[in-house]
Formats: sequence, structure tokens, C-alpha cells
Amino acid sequence: MILALFEAYFTDGLDVSDTGVLTQVARSVGLNAAEASDVLTSGSHAQSVRDKQKFWTDRGITGVPAMIFGGKYLLTGAQGVQTYTDILRKVQAETAAA
Repeated sequence: MILALFEAYFTDGLDVSDTGVLTQVARSVGLNAAEASDVLTSGSHAQSVRDKQKFWTDRGITGVPAMIFGGKYLLTGAQGVQTYTDILRKVQAETAAA
């Protein structure tokens, strides 16, 4: 779905804030267009999404990519190989010591 949205926006120049466009994209990836339209127009999932958004922003995630390692180390934005290597080694060492 994400790649289909990217293609719609970046390749096709479509307005992905338009419910009709989103419904077409949903259909293109095999989702039920009527159900997608109902969800988009009713806002039935809005509170759940906002709750999840608040949960993660309260934990310091303000952008993507964002990854949490070992349940406690947050890396945001693009990072180099060495940064990932270091954090994975740190988590591995802590896990082995526990």
C-alpha cells in the first residue's frame, strides 16, 4: 500500500489527500474499495490512529525512519552502518549479561 501511495503521489502526481484517489489506490492493491471509502469518510479509525501517534510521539519519535532497539534505544533519521552496528552490539551485550 505504501509503495502504491508513493507511486500515486510522486509518479502520477495525484492528490493523496483526496478520498477518491485513496480509494482508487486501495483498490489497486486488492483492498475492497467500498470498505476503504467507508473508513475514509467515516473516520472510524481516526481515534485509534491518533492514540498510536500519541503513544510514539510521547516516546520521542518525531520522524521516520525511527527504530527502537532492545526496547529502550531510539534511533531516528537516516543513520550510518557504524551506528547500527554499535547499537546492535550494545543490545547484544546487554542481553548476554542479563
